Amino acid sequence: MRKIAFLGIVVFTLVLAEAFPQQDYPLFACTGDEEFVQCTPPCPRTCSNLFAPPCTVLLPQCTPGCQCKGGKVYNEQGKCVYPAECPPKQG
Repeated sequence: MRKIAFLGIVVFTLVLAEAFPQQDYPLFACTGDEEFVQCTPPCPRTCSNLFAPPCTVLLPQCTPGCQCKGGKVYNEQGKCVYPAECPPKQG
């Protein structure tokens, strides 16, 4: 009887583990203008680098995190804005 009870507990635990998989990453607090992605770009687009050539930095592995969505970029305050909302480049 004990073997059957033990087997039942093991099966129940396995079913729960499949139904509720453990997250590989801690929860990220993305803002409303951001989305969580498994692989963030090594050089996120910002108002400062808007017209720079694409970043060619290669990272050894993906880094999960938040990024601006909908074509938005980060401004100097770290908020997602449309590129047209970036201050004009001075120089």
